[in-house]
Amino acid sequence: MAKRTNKMIEEDCKRIKEAAKTATSFKELEQLTGLSYSAINTTLQKHPIIQKRIKEQIANNKELIVLPGNFTSQGDVKVDDTENGKKYVIDASISGVDSILEFISNRINEGHKIVFTSVSIHEFTKLQLGNDQSGFDARHILNSAAENPDNFETVLIDENYESPDDCIIQYCAKEKENVVLLTSDKNMALRARCLDVEVQFLKKATKTSAPIPPPKRYFDNNKHQISLCTLYPAFFAYGQLIINEFTTSTRAIAVWSGNSIYTNGTKQLMIGDDVLVASKKLNYITFAHYKVKYIRPQDNCEFIYSARVYNKEDVKHLNKDYKSFVNDFKIKCDL
Repeated sequence: MAKRTNKMIEEDCKRIKEAAKTATSFKELEQLTGLSYSAINTTLQKHPIIQKRIKEQIANNKELIVLPGNFTSQGDVKVDDTENGKKYVIDASISGVDSILEFISNRINEGHKIVFTSVSIHEFTKLQLGNDQSGFDARHILNSAAENPDNFETVLIDENYESPDDCIIQYCAKEKENVVLLTSDKNMALRARCLDVEVQFLKKATKTSAPIPPPKRYFDNNKHQISLCTLYPAFFAYGQLIINEFTTSTRAIAVWSGNSIYTNGTKQLMIGDDVLVASKKLNYITFAHYKVKYIRPQDNCEFIYSARVYNKEDVKHLNKDYKSFVNDFKIKCDL
């Protein structure tokens, strides 16, 4: 593995400090940051004061009865099912809201229940694959719901309405008494209020505009400049770069790894793998070839080649390996 620069170590230190707010062990710290134990230890050794504070924070987290994002340490928090207890129906848009884990924990301590609809479970499951704050929150909320059935209620709802939001809104409208819709989607909040549903709207912090940084420059071993980009169909988790959705209605992916070709299932990408991506647009196909250069969330691939394919003539100009992949995609899309 390539040696980390001082800048990378400082960025890792920030991730460790953020994860330590909820972690109850170094093992959990590894899972939350995607760093190995050795990388965490090496990073913290450069910051002995931070290392001491993080160890104290983890010890304190273990002693808490209720943990934001985990909600229990030893045994479940018992919910007081009194007349004052409300049911908070959660929408996946709340992932990424500042202090959302603490907010949910506080509602449970006040004697309320958190309701997971069948639609929300599906939406949170998709979100948890992300490597951003929304993905982090979604993973914690799902884990807490699975581990604490006394505090979380799962409900199978009618999923035949036009959109997932409509399904949740209609459920809340039917169960209006004692139900609060918890969302960060302003359109969903307004439509729910039209049906007299009680709504608690949580506004996400807006990002301030920042100057655009100059483009990064990367060089290969021969000191030739190369063009790096981020492979967006892949996600980074626990130190691995993974593709788990090879085919959709508008996109196909193939991974050449060694002597093998992968077009379905789940593939952990390795340095040197070639990734082909074809996407269906309105009246053409885009095709791109990337080579994995680094196992990290961003700037992980070298851009090799791209083309737009409008007709058969365009396909003829592709090399034979590209041509086979694009033709298979055209047949799939009936183009």
